[in-house]
Amino acid sequence: MPYLIGIWIVCWISATLLSHFHRESFNNKILLLPVLFYLFHILGMIWTTKYWSGVFDLEVKFSILLFPLAFIFLTPIYKNKLKEILFAFIAGNLIVSLFCLCRAAVLYFVYSKPSFFYNELSFFGHPSYFSMYLTFCIIILYYMITRKFGNFNYYTKIIFIALILYFCIFIFLLSSRAGIICAFMVLFLMITIDIIRNRKLLPSIVWLLISIGLFIIALKYNSRLQDAEKIMGTNGKSFYSNKETTESIGVRYLIWQTAFDIFKENLIIGVGTGDVKAVLLKNYKILGMTGAYGNKLNVHNQFLESFFGLGIPGGLLLILVFLVPFIMAIRKRNFIMIFFLLTTGFNFLIESMLNTQAGVVFFSFFLCLLISAPYDNIITINKKTETI
Repeated sequence: MPYLIGIWIVCWISATLLSHFHRESFNNKILLLPVLFYLFHILGMIWTTKYWSGVFDLEVKFSILLFPLAFIFLTPIYKNKLKEILFAFIAGNLIVSLFCLCRAAVLYFVYSKPSFFYNELSFFGHPSYFSMYLTFCIIILYYMITRKFGNFNYYTKIIFIALILYFCIFIFLLSSRAGIICAFMVLFLMITIDIIRNRKLLPSIVWLLISIGLFIIALKYNSRLQDAEKIMGTNGKSFYSNKETTESIGVRYLIWQTAFDIFKENLIIGVGTGDVKAVLLKNYKILGMTGAYGNKLNVHNQFLESFFGLGIPGGLLLILVFLVPFIMAIRKRNFIMIFFLLTTGFNFLIESMLNTQAGVVFFSFFLCLLISAPYDNIITINKKTETI
């Protein structure tokens, strides 16, 4: 009976969406993709053997269904309040980061406890997620400085530049290797595009030198990046074969290899919505991967996890959730959308971001917001004036 109810829900929502979409813009029709991705997770409950694990997974991923439906069926005022929402996001991250620094200072100077790096600094969540949020803040601020996204005077832009440098430093302190690499990659690409497009090369070249300098400093003085460099050096091959390792780089390599081998045996429909973790743990134990088994680690790659759990159709749906908006953003020269997808896509490659609310809500909300925003009036790069 629960399976029949699930199938009925899938059919009802699909019919409702299809009947509604002929009245919607092309942008809103793209929101069908994350809805279909979620509905396929419901279908995956039919062949799962871990029913309650599947229910929990559907609960965690519910925002993937909720936000697209909200943007499709409702007429929210926030569609035309993009600038205010982005400012609120930046302000929220600034307040949280300042709180984390104040807390770390109290712990260090009062209790002599080092708390300025990695998990000790990121009080509200994992450093990887916090770094991803701050990278998106950098994208927004850089866009506000270099494009006409509101009437900002010289002094306001100086504040934005200071915030970018502050967020870069905070990402360094968070010590998420993926976060540092992603922030540098995004800054480098944004500045390179400006150098190619902009006749005023000097400001862009200065920005490029600053970003490269910050990355070199991170490579030289961040202990976690130095450890990664050693691991991928001369002892890399032997490290990757150590099945007892708990180090993030080595254990990811082993997990990805294991997950891919399981996927090859379940190409069409995967192992089921609720069976991903159970099947992984079973294979960790069989293969003697004590590090991964002891910490009950997930796939640490959202694309691979979707292929693994839902087979080729589920994995391809997730790729389309990225690919279709990305193509649309390139055609419309939507700067923020392009780099939002690059940032989240990079993080999806090394984390199962849709297994936690911190990843699901962030990705679903901003994906739907940026898809639904009126491009021609708000965030198109080549417009001479903006309506915000």
